[in-house]
Amino acid sequence: MDISLVDALVRKQCQNKLYRLYEPKPVGNIIPFKTRDTYHVFIDLPRLSLQLAVFVRDNSVMSSLFVSPQIIRPETRDAFVHLANAANCAEVTFGQFVVDDNDLTYLTWVPDWMIEEHPEEARQALFSDGVRRYEQMQEPLLGLAVGLWSAEKAVRYIETLYDQGYVRDDEFE
Repeated sequence: MDISLVDALVRKQCQNKLYRLYEPKPVGNIIPFKTRDTYHVFIDLPRLSLQLAVFVRDNSVMSSLFVSPQIIRPETRDAFVHLANAANCAEVTFGQFVVDDNDLTYLTWVPDWMIEEHPEEARQALFSDGVRRYEQMQEPLLGLAVGLWSAEKAVRYIETLYDQGYVRDDEFE
């Protein structure tokens, strides 16, 4: 895998003002933290903060997009599993939502040939699709996180969004 191709995609995506590439550089006596991923990106949405870890492998790239800080508590974990399942069934993309411990993560895997032959589609799959889906799910995510929404209400929100293409806020107050 030619890492320069992935580097170009990451840097192009980080030209978007919502995306900030983490590049560890010492400042004075402050030592930056080292990540295990190849690239680490912070994404600041209006109501959610996300982090994106990008892992370059021999013949593929994997990205892991997650809410930061964690929003799942042990008592809300099952509700988030229902929400993730509903979101995965509503739209088929290169990625999917998974719940592990206290994280709702959007995982994407893209083969090297796609990055080489279709770089814009690869960039969208790795960096944009998951963010778009989190943006669409902000209401149910935050509702579940603070305990104001049930799993059924969150799933109904997702189903309504994908069936109608929009959601009326007054139906989910």
